[in-house]
Amino acid sequence: IINRTCDYFGLTREELMSDTRKRDVALPRQIAMYASRKLTTLTSSGIGKVFHKKHSTVLYTCDVIEALIDIDERVAAAVDAICEI
Repeated sequence: IINRTCDYFGLTREELMSDTRKRDVALPRQIAMYASRKLTTLTSSGIGKVFHKKHSTVLYTCDVIEALIDIDERVAAAVDAICEI
């Protein structure tokens, strides 16, 4: 999921996993966390450990991406492309 997200958005793994809040990195990271929640059996805490975030951040992120999928075609297309594993 991380590799697919990096490939899709043209980011390095280091950029995706960084603490930056820049939108061009934060949104792909959020999409990767959302995809991890949908495609794996990891808990929010487990996903948080992978991305160095708190479980509450993962829960919030999943809610945000879920809402964005309905209103932003680019986010929906990115989620679809990344979740095609």
